[in-house]
Amino acid sequence: CPVVAHNAGIRALAFSPCGQRLASGGEDTSLILWDAQTGKAEQHIQGPSGGEVCSMCFSSDGARLACGSFDRTIRVWATGS
Repeated sequence: CPVVAHNAGIRALAFSPCGQRLASGGEDTSLILWDAQTGKAEQHIQGPSGGEVCSMCFSSDGARLACGSFDRTIRVWATGS
């Protein structure tokens, strides 16, 4: 059964380097970190206020998540890993 957590379309997905987490971001400007095994949302992050998320990437150690948005900014968050 599908999991609904975003209020609008999803534009970007990224797996953490270890494969245990999945990040999603989209038109509602939020970022959600998921447990890739269980499919449960672990962390909700309010993303860029000026535009929807269009790209994202984890750092090589999985401790940070960078996201690009249509407002032409890049933001970096700690993931708690």
